[in-house]
Amino acid sequence: MESPTRSQSGSKPGSPKARSPRKQSPSPTRKGSAKGSPSRPRSGKSPKRPESGKSPKRPESGKSLKRPESGKSDTKSNKSASPKTSTPKDKKSELEGKGTKEAAIKKKKTVEIKEPNETEDGLKIKNLSNQGLTRVPGFILTEKNLGIVNLSANNLSSLPADIKRWTTVRKLDIGKNGLKYGLPKEMEQMVNLQELVLAECNMPRIPPVVWQVTSLLVLDISRNKIDFLPPEVGQLINLQKLNLKHTNITGLPPEIALCQELEEVLLWGNTIETLPETLPVLHKLKTLALNYRSFCRKVGDVLEEFLHKGQVPSDSIPEFVFELPALEVLDLEATKINNIPKTENYGLREMNLSCNFLSVLPKNTYNLTRLTVLDLSKNQFSTLPDELGNVRSLVSLKLSHNSLVAIPTTISNLQSLREFFIADNKLKHLPITIKGLKNLITLDVEKNEIKKLPDEICDLRKLSTLNIAKNQIHSLPMHLHNLENLTVAHSYDKLQKYGLWLNGNPLKYPPKEIWRTSEPTKIFDYLKKLAIMKTEHLQRQKLAIIGESQCGKTSFVNGLVHSKSKLTNGESEKTKLVEQTIWKSENMVDFIIYDFSGNPTYNAPSALFLDQKALFILAYDHSSYSIEKHQEMIGKWLDYLSLHVPGAVIKLVGLKSDLCSYPGQKEVGEENEETENDEDDEEENQQKKDEVIEQTKQILLDQVTNHQTRAKDKLLLELQLLGQKINEARGAKDYASDYLSHLEDKRHLVEKLLTNPVNVIQDVSTVSSMDWLVGFKSLVNSLELLVLNSTYFPNAKRYVSDSWTKVSKRIKQQTKRIYLTWEEVIKICQKCDVMGTAVDECMKHLHDIGEILWLKENPKLKNIIFHLPRAFNDIITSLFRHDYEEFFQLGEDSKIGNLFVCKGNFSLEKYKEVVSLFKSQGQIPRPLLNCLWFYHNFSSDEYDDLLTLLPLFEMCYSLVEPEVPDGCYYIRPLMVLPWYNKGEIGTDLVEMQSTLTSTNNETLAFEYEFPLTIPDGTFEKLVCVLQDIVKSRTDWKDAVYADLENGQILITRYHDNRSESEHVTILLGGPDKESVEKSVRQLSEIVTEVLIKVKGLVWRINAPVSLWQNHHVYSGQKE
Repeated sequence: MESPTRSQSGSKPGSPKARSPRKQSPSPTRKGSAKGSPSRPRSGKSPKRPESGKSPKRPESGKSLKRPESGKSDTKSNKSASPKTSTPKDKKSELEGKGTKEAAIKKKKTVEIKEPNETEDGLKIKNLSNQGLTRVPGFILTEKNLGIVNLSANNLSSLPADIKRWTTVRKLDIGKNGLKYGLPKEMEQMVNLQELVLAECNMPRIPPVVWQVTSLLVLDISRNKIDFLPPEVGQLINLQKLNLKHTNITGLPPEIALCQELEEVLLWGNTIETLPETLPVLHKLKTLALNYRSFCRKVGDVLEEFLHKGQVPSDSIPEFVFELPALEVLDLEATKINNIPKTENYGLREMNLSCNFLSVLPKNTYNLTRLTVLDLSKNQFSTLPDELGNVRSLVSLKLSHNSLVAIPTTISNLQSLREFFIADNKLKHLPITIKGLKNLITLDVEKNEIKKLPDEICDLRKLSTLNIAKNQIHSLPMHLHNLENLTVAHSYDKLQKYGLWLNGNPLKYPPKEIWRTSEPTKIFDYLKKLAIMKTEHLQRQKLAIIGESQCGKTSFVNGLVHSKSKLTNGESEKTKLVEQTIWKSENMVDFIIYDFSGNPTYNAPSALFLDQKALFILAYDHSSYSIEKHQEMIGKWLDYLSLHVPGAVIKLVGLKSDLCSYPGQKEVGEENEETENDEDDEEENQQKKDEVIEQTKQILLDQVTNHQTRAKDKLLLELQLLGQKINEARGAKDYASDYLSHLEDKRHLVEKLLTNPVNVIQDVSTVSSMDWLVGFKSLVNSLELLVLNSTYFPNAKRYVSDSWTKVSKRIKQQTKRIYLTWEEVIKICQKCDVMGTAVDECMKHLHDIGEILWLKENPKLKNIIFHLPRAFNDIITSLFRHDYEEFFQLGEDSKIGNLFVCKGNFSLEKYKEVVSLFKSQGQIPRPLLNCLWFYHNFSSDEYDDLLTLLPLFEMCYSLVEPEVPDGCYYIRPLMVLPWYNKGEIGTDLVEMQSTLTSTNNETLAFEYEFPLTIPDGTFEKLVCVLQDIVKSRTDWKDAVYADLENGQILITRYHDNRSESEHVTILLGGPDKESVEKSVRQLSEIVTEVLIKVKGLVWRINAPVSLWQNHHVYSGQKE
């Protein structure tokens, strides 16, 4: 190591060469740099990143980011400019790997820990160690209220008699001093002394005064050649810990038994010949350590050979050692034993039997249920019994340097195991049951004969060290990338191998140039690519992106698809309903992206495109997230998916991470143009920013956990209530089997929802869609791994017949209409040799990969295939759109004005009337529909076809036009969208109820109760399907009054504030009881068919018992 007093040339300080000033560099100097040193990045500093501390401004609407012109840069960039410029690709790679670099930088920084000046009870602490003192300073002798005095590692030969003044001292450390004159008798007056350290004081005997300090709790006299321990040690009746390591003693005096408080005796490095039989009297003794040179004097070379071969049983350790009642730690390392007696000491927590001649342990050893550490390394074990799995409390198991050929399969029982060392044995393989060691952190199997690792090793997600060096492994498991805690490779931590170790294996996959690295990510990337390449029949995966409007979803999708920043222009580029994009990752994993609009206008129709088999990304603005905004940004979307696709896999992704700020951060433009030490500031700012990002992630995960817990509690409460209602129904006098079946059906649903909640991945990714797409690489990596996870997506690797591909191509060629009938599909399939049940399977597969839209579970649409999903999406968005206000601004845009003149033949007055009806009641007459569909160019037949088809989606209902047009043609509704009805029923409700009851002889009422929640648009769907059975109707926002064939109906919805539940009530009237009951059956079938399509919706029917008994209520249960 170069001396700090020498110059760089190696000259001595006094030489003229060293005194002459160095030639000054013309570059400007920086604070903290040597004067005149060139302005260049210091070692370990990364180039300046655009988002470190000072995030680049996002472009305003309609503007794009401007890059600096060639040859121009700001002052700061010039100050830290390196002669070698980095390319954008290099910059991107650097930003992706910033976590590794920052960790390295943190490691280099040394933090000085300030020692405390006082004890917990306010006494002073004086540390005068390593001062070269030859005598104790006078000031320390007179100082009052001393608690701890450290005089170790000095040149003291004695202590003065004045130490008697230290009556408050609790701990005295005078180790590593040559106390040849011993200790003064006055020490016995230190009545509060509890710990005395006399280690390495070169004393041939312990000064007698030590045995007079009966207040001692801890005595350390290690590394003094005292040869024996005097009987006076028994006077230390309060002693708890006794350190006698390397003291040349050969035994303990029987009087040691008088130290009844003794808990720990350390005898390492001594040649112990005998132990007193009084030792078991020490009822509190927890730790007894004997090792290294223990018993060496008693065992000669010949006897050692006999012991090694097991020809002579060892008897050097007295049996009572194993029977010490309170013993918790037994260390018998290198005591040259080849057997141990049976032990009934079930309080043992640690047992070290390493470096001996053991080949078997007594059976009852494996019944020590509190044992956490077992070290059997460097022995002669060739097999281990299955009973090893009984020691379920084990945390650390060391079996290295034996002759083991197999590991018991019961190893999986050791659920608490964190360290497992079994290096240098003769293992041929690892058992697949090793996957049961879920808490394992370190696994060392170096220097064995293993040829292949089991795939199950990839389930040990907590592994941070995996050492498989020096085996015979040719390839690594392709899913090793699941071990995310393996963050380094071929590294050391405190002289111990740490991370992933692969050297000494004949590895082919990955090759040498890949696995010779300190970064496991390179190995994992290779294995992941290999897994994808070797995965047969990997199918396209639906990737559904949901989240709040304007949180940056579309810019995020652009970054994924184009691999470059492409920000949207805000409101002008809002997503309409859902936009589909096909995307292949760099590793050729095929996705079809569904970018869902976050605008509430599209909540109802967007449910058509939800698929439980999709991978959902719940996107949110990470820079503005807070606990107060959680429900709006995250919670409501979790509820939305729980209702429509229970069990779906959800990945949380925070967008706009570049806009995250830390407390005290300056706004853009506030910074000084010239900042000293700007690289350090930038690095520190980025670290603060990253800390905020990570803290926000943890807060988010905590809130998600709380949210899911609350949802589970609500389901449990509903389950309990249903149980009570079922018991009441069974015991009721007026028993109704239909009602009981309905309640049991709902209980089964709730139980299913409890066992199949949405699966939120407990790992939040954060990305920035700005220039460098920070975080995108790691996110894409995680998405690819999720797709390969057969637990989440069992159909991802499904074999697909070539004939199915032919069917897909033929279907895509049918462009005359946006849909095909089932008969047409069958004919196409027959031409491709796909017949029978294979037709269903083929259509299901094409739906799963996004080629078609098949709403198989909708009875009205199961025989229709939408083979042009994008065209279908365009038709829906022409009816449901978030920008109607702009669309209806007639006259402000000449194109729109011309549109209404040509397609609707409106005057301005008629136009205003039509728009008013649409905005208030959702009514669309034919002229207005012509305007909404103007760019589709539908023929008359297609037009009428859609009017029949669209109501089947329960998004609207159609009205029959008169055969002869009348004067109200331009305002007569052809189609109605209940979502736009804003009319309040108000006082009309009482009038409608009175009219219904007064004009009918019979009335009946029943209701649908939604105890947890009800999806947006459910009532509107009920309003739509009602059209099939009514003759005329009047609609409000929350009510419908209609005439039936025989009677009237009034449907209303309301919120019960007391129970926090939603209700839909139905009041029916008719001329007689029979007609009313018939209407109940008809209406309940229609409503129930709507509700059962929402898989996560919990609801109950409350109806009179007579309706249930006579089977007039349809609840959807199996009959």
